[in-house]
This record gives sequence, C-alpha cells and structure tokens, in this order.
Amino acid sequence: MYRSPTFLLLGILCASHLHAADSFFPGPFSTDGRWMTNANGDHLTYAGVNWPGAVDTMVPEGLQYASIADLVDKVKSIGMNAIRLTWAVEMIDDILDNGADKDIKTSFIDVLGPKNGTKVFDAVMRNNPSFKPDITRLQVFDAIADECAKRQIYVHLDNHVSKAGWCCSGDDGNAWFGDDNFNITNWKRALGYMADHGKSWPSLVSMALRNELRKTNDWQSRKDVNWATWYGNMTAGADAIYKANPDLLIFFSGLDYDSRLRQIFSNDILVGKDINFDKTKLAYTDKIVLEVHDYDMDESNCTDKRTKLTQNAFAALGPASPQTTVFPLIMSEWGFVQASDQYVAPFASCLREFLPEQKVGWMTWVLKLNGRKGRQQVYDSNADALILKQQLGTSSTTPVTREKPVSNSPLLGRLPFELRRQIWTEVVTGNLFHMCAVGVRAPNASIGRYLCQNLATDASSGEPGSHPRCQGSQKEPCFLAGPGHELFKPLSLLLTCRQIYREAVLLLYAGNIFNFDTASLLANFMTRVSEINYSKIRTIHVNIAMWKIHSPDVTQISGSDLVWKQWAALWRLLAKLKGLQHLRLDIYGTSRTGLQSEDLEPLLQLHGLKTFDLAVWRSVTSANDSSEQDLALSVPLVESIRSSICN
Repeated sequence: MYRSPTFLLLGILCASHLHAADSFFPGPFSTDGRWMTNANGDHLTYAGVNWPGAVDTMVPEGLQYASIADLVDKVKSIGMNAIRLTWAVEMIDDILDNGADKDIKTSFIDVLGPKNGTKVFDAVMRNNPSFKPDITRLQVFDAIADECAKRQIYVHLDNHVSKAGWCCSGDDGNAWFGDDNFNITNWKRALGYMADHGKSWPSLVSMALRNELRKTNDWQSRKDVNWATWYGNMTAGADAIYKANPDLLIFFSGLDYDSRLRQIFSNDILVGKDINFDKTKLAYTDKIVLEVHDYDMDESNCTDKRTKLTQNAFAALGPASPQTTVFPLIMSEWGFVQASDQYVAPFASCLREFLPEQKVGWMTWVLKLNGRKGRQQVYDSNADALILKQQLGTSSTTPVTREKPVSNSPLLGRLPFELRRQIWTEVVTGNLFHMCAVGVRAPNASIGRYLCQNLATDASSGEPGSHPRCQGSQKEPCFLAGPGHELFKPLSLLLTCRQIYREAVLLLYAGNIFNFDTASLLANFMTRVSEINYSKIRTIHVNIAMWKIHSPDVTQISGSDLVWKQWAALWRLLAKLKGLQHLRLDIYGTSRTGLQSEDLEPLLQLHGLKTFDLAVWRSVTSANDSSEQDLALSVPLVESIRSSICN
C-alpha cells in the first residue's frame, strides 16, 4: 500500500504557566486520616535521608567534598524523594540577637581554627562555585532548598538541637524544655522564624517541632519531665509554626528519644494534666503528623519488635476507635553501622518487611558521611544508600547481596558536578532514538534503534515515524547497534565507569526523544527498563495503525474487543510515565468509520502534558480512494482532549 504525503496534521501546543517546582509541590499540604496529602488530594509518602546541619559550624555537612547539586542528585538517583534537613536554634539566635547571620568562613574558623577553617572554606567554595565569598549559613540552607526544588525533592526541616552540636544525650543541655541550652522562648521564636523564612522554598513541605526529647540526667529531681510539660510546649511550638506558615505539615515527636508516642494517639489522660491530646481542638488539626525513631539494634526477635513498634507508635495509623485517634506516622530516623553486616541483622531485616507493610514513609540516618577531626564530615558516594533502597524493596525471602563500595574517579572529582553534568548533557542528549523490533514481532522481540539527526518529525516524508536523516532507516533493517558502531556513541559514555553512569543515565532518558514503531514495542521497552529510568522520559512519539484503534471488520482480525483493549492499554502505559511532557501520536491507515470520539477517550488518562501533537495519515490504496473524510478529526474534539490532558 502506498502512503500519500497528503495528511491531516493537528498540532496542539499546551502552554504551561506553572513553574515545574510548583506542579510538583502543590500546597497547602494537609492530613486525611493516616495519610499526608497535597492540595490535589494525592497521598504523600516520604522516602528519604537525613542531612545534618545542626552541628558545630551550623553549615550542612560535606560541602567541602561535593557540591549541593552533586549530593541532591545522588539522593534523587537512588529513588529517594525527601531530605530531613536539621538545624539549630543557635543559628537563629545569632541572626536575631546579633543583627545578622555569620558567613560560613567565619563559622568554619570559629569551630576549626584559622588553618583548618580556611582550608575547609576554600574546599567548599571550589565545589560550589555559585557561592559568593560572604555566603551565610542560612543562605546555604536556601541553596539546598532551591536545588531540591529543581530536582523535585521534598524538604523537611527538623529542629535538632538548640545549642549546636552532635545529638543526643541526657547531659548535653538540649534534652528537655528548660534544660541548660534549651531556652523555650528562643525555641518558639526560632520555629516561627524558620517557618516564615521557608515560605520562599517551594520544596518545603513540613517542619518538626523538636528532635528526640528525652530525660535529663537529673530528671527525677526536676519533676517536669512528663507528658503535661510536653503538651504545653509542643502545642505552643506548633502554634508558632502554624501562625508563621499555615501551609506546612507539623511533626510531633514523642518521649524517650522519640520511641514512645502512645500517649498522643491513645486518648489516655496525659500524666500531670487532666486532659488528653485532642487534635480536633487545635487550629492545625489537619496538619499534625507523628514521627518515631528506631535504633533498637539489639532486638533479635522480629515478632517482638513488631509488637513493640505497634504498641508505641504504629497503632496511630488506625483503625480509629474510642481508644485510638488516627494520625499519619513517619519513621524519621532509623539506621545502622553500614561498615558492618548489620544490614542483614534482624533489626534491618525486620524493618525491611515492616515499613512497606505499614505503608509509612521513612528517612534513614544519615547521608553517608565519614568522620573528620572535630565533626566536619565527608560524603562517601558508595553504594550503601542503594543497599538501603534494595533492602526496603525486596521481600523477606529474597537474599540481599551487598555491593562492594566503589570510589569516585580521582580525575572526575576535580571537576565540579555542575560542569560534569553539562558535559554529560552535551554527549548523551539531543537525539531521537527510533525504537524498532528486531527480526520478529513477538512481544519479547529484541529492540533495535536508529539514531535520528532530525529531531522534528518530518511529516512531508510521507511515512509516519520516518525521518530523512534517520541513519539506516531506508538502507538497513532494524538492528542492535553494539559498542563501536556509530549509533552506539551516545550510549558508550555510560559504560565508562559507574560514577558516570549514575550521573548521566537519567539525562539520557530525560533529554532525548523516543519514537516507537508500535504500541506493543513501547510495552516491551517498559518491561526492560527500570521505573526510575522510564519515569524520566519527557518526549515520546508512537505510531499506531488505524485498524488497531477501531477495527472496521471483525473478520479482518480475531477479536475486536482484544484490539480495543490493546489500544486502551497504550494509554495506561503512557500514564505511568510521570515525567512525560511532550507526546506525538501518528495514526495511519484507513477504517470504515474513521476516528470516533470514543476512540480517544483513553487519552483522558493523561494529565500535565505541555505539548500534544496528533498526526492522522491518509492511506491511498487505489486511484479512486477518497478516505479524507474518514480521517478527519474535528477541531472541537481535539480541543476537548487538550483541555483535559494539558496544563
């Protein structure tokens, strides 16, 4: 059959007026029973890591060894979506009581001395060339929040301590309200300040009131270390956050290093106060989230551990009863010594099963750092964080193989991450990969590819999916281009070393156009590529035969219902591509009825596209063929699709 260049091309550009960050962080955020939700009603579940920013210098750790962009990118690359960023009240005291924040050079020198402080400062500036020489501590927090917005990472602010330093013990002065270093008035002031300051951070979703409240060493003589004191101060702190920024979720921690929360959700009378914790009486009733920590690595019986966790915390998830008020719950700290075999010990193995079963979010302690003299630490980009993700994603019967840590390339380490990313972008993006089945049409056929130089589909070529400068499309059959072949060059870089692969692989999927000869080939492709990778694809072209949309004659193909199901399945697949922004659909061939409105109903599963192009190709089988009327798609129908699936 000869396909004429005569065609109907309808291009719909969907202008998006929303910043990408705004569409990923649709606030205000609230709670619905046991779930955290965004403004669209979607459930929000954290899977993240802690980033210390509350020790000594009050500068988030590790920047003398890696850039903010590098660290955030590594968090993103293993599938995490949240960072618990810790901070100290002392930083806000400096700002409000002394009239200004310290620049980070002064902070480093104050803590480490002139020689070491200057050395660390110089290293931070080399790795973060966008920093100005007088950048302050809080401006570093701003830079992290900004990078998280770019990389679609949620930020959770955690007030870790009042007096900056490592946490935690009963004699560090930070343990309980009114402790030597825990000024309650300054604490509430700092919560309000950070909540208000965070209004400029699109990535900021939640704030915690206080990390790991605990008994002081002299708690028996104080007589105020109880739930009554907890209630009065925690609700006052939450009032300060809510007044300053009512869009934020507010995290309440419990007692005993945040291992015990039962008094909050059990409707019991609080010791020392003749009331219970009734969230319905609080102005922020739909903002409250509970957080729990777990470091009970001595527990050897998983059944006992589950029982203890449920009684002390996880019963808050419901069901509701006269004895239980339901709250969302997050395990905001858990972890183990990653240099040992603790990852296969009962502690980690039990949590690996328990947390997914409970469908709760979590944040592991800590962004992998190595010690230094004092407490300035260094990021170690080995595979440990990936191991954590693997553990949580595998079943109890699946053996977990620990990868051997891989060091970064010494040569690459001399280049700032921003420059490395620019190099990878130049090499692996800007192509059109024409995906095609090799040899056979079976669902599991090998997938070949042409590397096309013409990024815009050239409709005048008279062939859907064919491009004049598409290498091999006319002279060679579809084939698997291997190493050394011209078509393999954009992929060769990824095989150079593991560090380059980690940093560049998501750019490959996000920065290229993927053109699929058939819908079944797209399905085949998605079974072979990880969800993390295919979810980054932004631009797809798909070719589909008209008869596969609306079979004109049941005798032509067995089972028209099956054909319809295959067509509908295409849109279910495309709906899984969370990063999809640009879609082109080429429909070719003829049918007795042409396109009908019900044929395009499955498209309505898609949302948030920026552009949608629909090309309907006329097929000519004889000189007397006049099928243009069958191929016409009404403008009102197209506009209806546009209003439904485009921003």
